Amino acid sequence: MSDSDDRMDFVLSALRAGSMRAKLLETEINSIGVALKGGLIDCFTAMQWVREIGALDLVRHIPTKEDVGPILGADK
Repeated sequence: MSDSDDRMDFVLSALRAGSMRAKLLETEINSIGVALKGGLIDCFTAMQWVREIGALDLVRHIPTKEDVGPILGADK
């Protein structure tokens, strides 16, 4: 096996791992939505959870101080 083949195998493996991480994030974001819709958590907790999984940039939300201010580091 050549260096080029090794490199390709490594990149393919990294792409598969990235795909699995993306699927995991999708599942967790959907779980957050289900919990919020079901009344198990409030908006603040939902956005805190989104932040904890590193998905704030994926969730397009215009935050207010009331629901996520402390999470984003904003002053109350």
